[in-house]
Amino acid sequence: MCNKTFLATILMSALYSSFGFAFCSDSVEATVNADEFVIDEEQGIVTDTSTGLMWSMCNLGESWNESLKTCSGSASDAQWQNSLQQASQTEIAGFSDWRLPNLKELMSIIERQCAAPAANLDLFPTMKAEDYWTSTPVFNQNSANYVWAVQFDEGSNFENKKSSTALTRLVRKVNDFTPD
Repeated sequence: MCNKTFLATILMSALYSSFGFAFCSDSVEATVNADEFVIDEEQGIVTDTSTGLMWSMCNLGESWNESLKTCSGSASDAQWQNSLQQASQTEIAGFSDWRLPNLKELMSIIERQCAAPAANLDLFPTMKAEDYWTSTPVFNQNSANYVWAVQFDEGSNFENKKSSTALTRLVRKVNDFTPD
């Protein structure tokens, strides 16, 4: 009986994550202030006015569908070096200076009120409860082949081998951002 409950929970979690749902609780204080973000539903970008960071609303591999106001396509798992290269070759909303976020930047969009994924899906509608790359290397003994990644199932960070695969959320710094 316990195994059936466990399997049902895992199945429901996978289904909710695939269709843009997260398990959120109002009893936990929100960690992402959505009022500080400006959403551009024409371009599929969201700008954090408190940090000056502009984020792609879609995962790398997806594209913004303006008429549906969501991302379409499939998020692409890639090794770290491939994600760095793809980021440098990506143009979104007329900008070509997209990059992988550092650990602090990516952790700033973790929504502790939610899990599976730990994200505000109004800002990032197709965020997956999976691993995402950062640009931050791990600095300790024997760590040349490791970088920090963020697990968006519950919002933790961990050391990940560069040869592993993970998803990518792109970011860029906005100079002198002033909301309309």
